[in-house]
Amino acid sequence: MSTLTQRSLPVLALALAAFITHPAAAQSGPAVITQYFGAAEAMDLCGTKLTDAQIARVSQLAQEHGGSSVPSGDMIALIQQGRDSTRVRRFGLNGCNDPIVQDRLNFFRSTIQPSM
Repeated sequence: MSTLTQRSLPVLALALAAFITHPAAAQSGPAVITQYFGAAEAMDLCGTKLTDAQIARVSQLAQEHGGSSVPSGDMIALIQQGRDSTRVRRFGLNGCNDPIVQDRLNFFRSTIQPSM
């Protein structure tokens, strides 16, 4: 098992646990999940490394803002999709200066970080 997979499994388990234990009103579930986890990955790669507790809090915040409408079976794939799309941008030509990575960092700092 790769190092990335070994690190990702506990984090994804924490995220899934937070989603299951904190039901909330639904808005736009898949988009909320990918947006929150894409922003968290941008912060992890280009800002401050997030702890497992902080990632669990990101999961809880996504849940509170509409992520609860997503079936648990789809949740892990959406979390990974949000994270992967940021990694692709981060490792592209502009790195952390990529406009989309910067938008995700700004979203994290303005929306997620104040609630952590």
